[in-house]
Amino acid sequence: MSAWAEEDDRVLDTYRLWQLDLIRPFLGRRILEIGAGHGKFAALLSRSHAFERYVAAEPSDHFYRSLTETATRVPGLEPIQCTVDAVPGVDFDTVFSIHVMEHVEDDLNFIRHAYKRLRPGGYLITLVPALGFLYSELDRKIGHYRRYDKAKARALARDVGATVVLNRYDNFIGVLGWLWVCRIRGIDYHNEKNKKALVGYFDFFSRRVLPMVSRIEKIIAPPVGLNLTCVLRKPPTSE
Repeated sequence: MSAWAEEDDRVLDTYRLWQLDLIRPFLGRRILEIGAGHGKFAALLSRSHAFERYVAAEPSDHFYRSLTETATRVPGLEPIQCTVDAVPGVDFDTVFSIHVMEHVEDDLNFIRHAYKRLRPGGYLITLVPALGFLYSELDRKIGHYRRYDKAKARALARDVGATVVLNRYDNFIGVLGWLWVCRIRGIDYHNEKNKKALVGYFDFFSRRVLPMVSRIEKIIAPPVGLNLTCVLRKPPTSE
């Protein structure tokens, strides 16, 4: 089995910057990131966003070791090793997770605990893979329980009493790419040949396709997309 290495992961940095741009308007000064992994988003965000506090929660031993190393290079980053239900504090302006909730079997419980960490008026942001018909063997192998749609996101918002501020599909062209590469051809990174192909596809998309896609989707929200970005707001006065 071939591992996804650090040098492979760099091809996703351009994509990560695009994802951060999608959520940037809702980022406050006191931030909690759930499932921070290696700390890639924290490192990228620290270059352009001033924060008063940034707590990065990561339960995995493997990722947490890398996260603590990232924290030595990102002033103010506070790594903690725990799941969302154990995060101390309930006064964050923004709680966000990017490609995390699909790995959680009980996503409603995840949302409830994340929502509790917000101050009144704060924002809860989740970015997740979209469209159930795209669920592939790669999804299963990397631990995805599901892919999402707008109706599912609205249902989660209703369950916690939140207001939906944004519920948007992104990366329309990626639907076709994922359908062909992962659903039809069944390519994943669990052998070296497949991994090289997958890294090549990601690299081509990031360099050649993403600049065009990001410009178009700033103007026109796509009807479907590879990912779903959902932003929930806690009422300004908490009951």
